[in-house]
Amino acid sequence: MTGEDNIEETAYRTNMEALSEISRQANLRGLSGLIVVDFIDMLKLEYCKNVEFAIKQAFKDDKAKVQFSFINDFGLMVFSRQRIKPNVQEINTTECLRCKGIGRVKSNEVVVASILRDLQHIANKNQNKSFDLIARSAVIAHIFNNKRDMVSTIEKEFNITLNVSIDNSLDADTFILKQGDHINFNAYKPLQNSGCQIVNSRDKEAGKLPGNFWLTKWLSRLLGSNN
Repeated sequence: MTGEDNIEETAYRTNMEALSEISRQANLRGLSGLIVVDFIDMLKLEYCKNVEFAIKQAFKDDKAKVQFSFINDFGLMVFSRQRIKPNVQEINTTECLRCKGIGRVKSNEVVVASILRDLQHIANKNQNKSFDLIARSAVIAHIFNNKRDMVSTIEKEFNITLNVSIDNSLDADTFILKQGDHINFNAYKPLQNSGCQIVNSRDKEAGKLPGNFWLTKWLSRLLGSNN
């Protein structure tokens, strides 16, 4: 549209040409829900009205129910489209097992914070007990490098012992907090959405405890030496 006489005319004709493609892409991709179109700003009210009418005409043969708003002062138009089929992303992709579809995983700092929160919660309910923590090596290293004093404080406050073990087969933001023997599992409920998994102590006797569990006593002594 570089041949137009002024910017306003260029914006108007460019927006009008985009309407058929907006309709086509919404149908091809199976878009649904609220959709926002960012039109080039137009100062003339007449041009805005023409674009609003034209986009409704572009969607008139759409099988899905479509409802339109008006173009606001920022050139944005919001319209809703009924969901009638899965979109392209759902058909051609699967959810990531590590990030659960959000595209990112929790940092070691956040995972360790969840561990300490859950440990303090269950230690308060089950004092004078021992607990086994199983996590990836990067998470365990973060605890020893940055949170050792906090772990020692929890151990002293509730008179517990925390043993740690490494299992790099776990997801980046997953850990297992295993309670020691003779714990009443009905006495508390673990915190929700923290990644904490409660494993029965009988799994250890059955040889199901993953990772290098021989590190447990060595790391426990290391924690005790720093108290």
